[in-house]
Amino acid sequence: MVEFVNKQSIFSTCRYRNLSSEQKGYLNEFFVINFFLQKSYKWVLYRSKKYFSEVDLLFFYKGCYHLIEVKSYNSSSFDMGVISNKQKQRLKKSFLCLQKNFSPLRAHLISVDVLQKQFYIFFDFLY
Repeated sequence: MVEFVNKQSIFSTCRYRNLSSEQKGYLNEFFVINFFLQKSYKWVLYRSKKYFSEVDLLFFYKGCYHLIEVKSYNSSSFDMGVISNKQKQRLKKSFLCLQKNFSPLRAHLISVDVLQKQFYIFFDFLY
C-alpha cells in the first residue's frame, strides 16, 4: 500500500538545491518526524547505528512499532528513492534484531520530494 502526502516546504527551490546531500537528508527526516508527531506517534529512535544498518527512525503508535527508512525522491528524474538489494538485506537484518525488543514491528519506506512539497509512504516494504 502506498500513501501520498502533501506538505508545506520551509525552503525555496533555490535554497534547497544549495544544501549538501547530508543537509537534505536531515531536512527530509525533519519533515517525516513532524508528520508522524502530528499524527500522535511516539518518537523512539533516530539514526541508530547499533544494528546491521543505520535505522533512520523508529516510532510507536497504538501498540505497534514502525521502522521508517527515509529516502530522497527526485520527481524530475522519476527516481522514487529506491534502495539497493544490499541495503534492503541489511535493513531486514536490523528489522529482525529490532523485533526482539520492539514488537510488533512494521517497516515503511518514505520517499521525500521537498521541491514538490510531497512524500510517498510505502508500507511494509521489506516483505
